[in-house]
This record gives sequence, structure tokens and C-alpha cells, in this order.
Amino acid sequence: MESSTEKIDTTYPQSIPDFFSGRSVFITGATGFIGKVLIEKLLYACPQIDRIYVLVRPKKGQNIHERIKELADIPLFDRLRKEQPNALDKLHCIAGDVSKLDLGMSPADRQLLEDQISVIFHTAATVRFIDPLPKAILMNVRGTREVVRLALGMKHLKAFLHVSTTYCNTFQMRIEERLYDPPADWRAAIQMSESSDASVLEILSNKFLGCQPNTYTFTKALGEHVINDHRDQLPAVIFRPSIVVSTVAEPMPGWGDSYNGISGLMVAGAMGLIHVPYHDDLVRMDYIPVDVVCKGMIIASWLRGQQSSNGVPVYNCSSHEMLNVNMRMLETKGLKMLQERPMNDTIFYPWICSTNSFPLFFVGFILFQLIPALLFDTILTMTGRKKMLVKIQQRIFNAFVALHYFTNHEWQFINSNFRKLESAVLAKDYDAFNYQLSDVDEYYLYKMSAIGARRYLLKQPDETLPKAIQQYRRAAIIHYGLCSLLLIVLVWWIHSYIVKW
Repeated sequence: MESSTEKIDTTYPQSIPDFFSGRSVFITGATGFIGKVLIEKLLYACPQIDRIYVLVRPKKGQNIHERIKELADIPLFDRLRKEQPNALDKLHCIAGDVSKLDLGMSPADRQLLEDQISVIFHTAATVRFIDPLPKAILMNVRGTREVVRLALGMKHLKAFLHVSTTYCNTFQMRIEERLYDPPADWRAAIQMSESSDASVLEILSNKFLGCQPNTYTFTKALGEHVINDHRDQLPAVIFRPSIVVSTVAEPMPGWGDSYNGISGLMVAGAMGLIHVPYHDDLVRMDYIPVDVVCKGMIIASWLRGQQSSNGVPVYNCSSHEMLNVNMRMLETKGLKMLQERPMNDTIFYPWICSTNSFPLFFVGFILFQLIPALLFDTILTMTGRKKMLVKIQQRIFNAFVALHYFTNHEWQFINSNFRKLESAVLAKDYDAFNYQLSDVDEYYLYKMSAIGARRYLLKQPDETLPKAIQQYRRAAIIHYGLCSLLLIVLVWWIHSYIVKW
């Protein structure tokens, strides 16, 4: 498929808040990391928005209303509660499930959405790399088809934004803002998942995936073509974030509540549970703060809502040429930051010796992570407490294996269209929707991430920081004391051997 760079028309007189004024929005994946931040930003920056309908599935022990109440009570919405206390009343939940046919919705709810919705943000997806192929297809491909079918019946639809990922075409090292050839036929993939034996599909997964590294990237690539094949019927947008991390500015710096991917490994490293990470130090990682992602999504939907042309604009929501972060910088600055902002109850002193060799990683993992975890769990068992570290180390090992393809390779995500979105924003909207990532100091980004991890991910109040610093220093003394003792023993052993020889 040919490359295309989106030409942004900056002459639109209608501001972003005016575009959303009196209109209703439908969001899938609203309880996810991106979905929560998107809801907060829409309600805060577009105060005249009519309603935000969110698709929510009941969980064991919680109905959909309880889940939304729990969502609205998190610190992310503190700014909204303080400055616009009635804004959350505009949040309405619809019972459903993206992995089900017809989204698992009732006919009445479906009719309500068809009558009311003007903008769709489809963010729901399974992001687990190791999900079985049938599960990933039903969620990420058939689920997208079901949202498309709902959208086709909407009477007032102005924009349909589909969230994909920059990593869905990793067979290319330079990934442009365009559609690439699909890895398979999405219709056949859905039919196969619905009618074939799941165990057989699991056995044949590698053959189906082809050059795709996992079921996540495979199904997200197919999902893009579900959207593209309906380009003449829907005002669609494909939006591809890279690695989404905690907020850089709004509604507060450092907010995040997900242990998925890099965030979980970062916290584990800060607790002293990772010493031999499996990656290439020089690989540049493409991180993008979640608040920047949501600003871009809102701008892209606003812009698409005022265009009458067919076609699907594609945006690589990437920090390419705005941030320059490699794994070595992440480790070095992260360890430096821990001296100022350590986590409570540091288990082992944090130190890092990374490798991109699997044999070295495996040996290092056994010696420096698994064996200490076994010893620690033995002490916990002897003192009548529940053992935990070995299970955590198993998860860490699996995470590194799942991520190694991405942490040992580097891609160039061309983001011209995404960067032009910012220039399309009207002057009166600029303060609310600018990215300005190029002005962000990388050390500040690490600092805010560390502060946010303590406050929001681990729920450790700032008042506990002095105690955490004491624990960190104590762990450092024990670590260097043991290292010195081992060095003395080694020197003594070598000396004794030489004397005898």
C-alpha cells in the first residue's frame, strides 16, 4: 500500500470544546489505562459535552455501576471533583463485553447508542502478548468488527477513532503512518476462531502468526484492516500509540495504575527484585505519556469530525524525534532517582547488570534473582508468613521472555501526521491540548514516573518517604557489606591457593 502523509487543514473555526458541546461520546475500554485518562480529559477540557457512555462488563462480585463508582473514586479524577464537581454525572455505563457478539449489549442499549452517539473511541483490547490466538482474535478483531457494526447504525456519527499500536507492523524497521498489507484475512481469522477447536489453533499459532512476534501484534494488525475495509462507510481514524507510560502533566504528573509491561518491571527493579534484565542497552525505547496520547486522540477525532472525505488517516503516536531514551539511560537515571525516591519495603538493594544474551540472562536470573527469592521465601515460611518472591520471579522471567523481541530491536516510527495534529489546534485550545514533548526534560520524566509509581501504583503516601530512604540506605549497607565480605573471602582463597601451589 502506498505511503500517505495526512494534510492538516488548520482553518476550522470550531474549537475542540465547541465540537464536543452537546454531543455524546461512546468509549470502549473505559476502565483501562488509556480509557480512564481519556474520560477525565474529555470531561475537564470539554465541559459542555453531553454524555460519555462507557461499555463495562460485570466482574465477579461487582456490577457495572459499582465498577464505574470505583473508577470515579481514584485520584485521577481529583481535579475534576474539585473544579467541576458535577462533571462525573455525565458518565453513563452500558452493560456489555467487546469479546461477545453484538458487544453483549441489550437491544435497548444498542438503540440508545445509535440515537445518541457522535464520536466513538474504541480503546478496548487484550494487550497480553501470550494470550491464546482464538482469545486474542475474538477480542481484538471480532470485537473491532462488532464496534464497527454498531457504528454503522449511528445516525449522528462524526468520528470513529480506533486505537491500534505502532508495533503491529514490526516486520518493517521504518514504520510509516499508513496501512501495511494484512498478515491474514480478518474475516477468515474470525470464522476460524469461532468454528475451529481452540487446542488445534493453539498448536498452529506459530504458522498463523508468520512474521508477527505474538498474538497481540498479529490481531491488532488485523483490527486495522477491519477499520480500513469500512473506510467508505465510516469517518474513521487509526491511532497508534507506542509504549504508553504514566502522565507527564495532566491531570497530575506521574499518574499510572497499570503493572503491565514496562511499568511492572520498573517497580520490580526499584524493589530490588531485578538485577539481570534481558535487553540490549543501546536500544532506544519509544515511550509516550498517556496524557499526550489522549490529547492526540481528542484532536484527531475533532479533526476527522470536520472532514467529509473518505479514507482513514493514520497517526503514529510516537515520541520519535521528541524523546531519546535508550535502555542504558533508563537504568542509569532510574537507579539515580531511587536514591531520592526509593520505594517502601525495599527487599534487596537495587543494582543492574543487563545482557542481551539469553544464556547469560538465564544464569544471572538463577544466581541473583531466583536463589535469593528461594532463600527469602524460606525465611518467610519459617516465620509463619506467606511466601511470595518465587512466584514474582516466575512472572518477571516470563515478562522478559515475552518482551525480549521489543527490548532487543529498535524501530523508527515516523510520526509526521501525529506531530502535525498539534499545529492544527486553534490558538484558544492550545494551552489545553498541546503536547510539547520536545520541551520535556528526560530526567523530569523519570522523576515524575518514580513519584507517581509510589503515590498511585503502590499507593505509598509521601509521608513514608523518609522511612523508605532509611530502608534504602540500610539495604545499601547490607549489599556492599556482603560484597566486601565475598571479595575478602575470594582474595583469601586465591592467596591460600597460590601459597600452597
